[in-house]
Amino acid sequence: MKRKLQVALDMTSISEAIKIGGEAAEGGADIIEAGTPLIKKEGISAVRRIKNELGLPTLADLKIIDFGRREAEFAFDAGADIVTVLGSATTKTVEEAVEVAHAYGGRIAIDLIGVYDVIASYNHVLPLKVDYIYLQSGLGEAVEGKMPLDDVKKLFDVSKIPLGIAGGLDAENVAKALLPGIEVFVVGGAITHSCDPADETRRLVRTIKGA
Repeated sequence: MKRKLQVALDMTSISEAIKIGGEAAEGGADIIEAGTPLIKKEGISAVRRIKNELGLPTLADLKIIDFGRREAEFAFDAGADIVTVLGSATTKTVEEAVEVAHAYGGRIAIDLIGVYDVIASYNHVLPLKVDYIYLQSGLGEAVEGKMPLDDVKKLFDVSKIPLGIAGGLDAENVAKALLPGIEVFVVGGAITHSCDPADETRRLVRTIKGA
């Protein structure tokens, strides 16, 4: 398993996202995320610009809850490589999104934000051929530095699906999250609010990948 750093661009300006995303790419980011606020403000074209201008694998954080086929098509048509679907979505919604993703050669990440029983959610999506499960704290918890490590520990011994972790990660605490089964480490504000996003990205990459 190769650990990856995903940088979340959760600002609402596409020009700012491209600038900071470019610096993160320079610092060694593996995946660039078009964040939910950015997509809601700028539209799905934000995904296309990020993919075309930065040239890295791009995640569209749509947090799909309904219209799985249609919303997934929007994102993959725009060049997304990965699209998020909420763990609370119906089986049909997840199945539709997975079908579209695989037709495009893309992947689906199930976002378990707000889910209270991660084991039940895992068992729900296990047969649906999703590619990742992301566990994360909400923004308020992340601001307080809370990471969903307890939820990760419930899953890493049993999960047959690669895990991602998000919420409150920075260069100082990311080492605590280097747990078995976690493939993707999602970092937002620690990079995007840094005075030197490229250097902050490098620091995180060194810890995550042991370089």
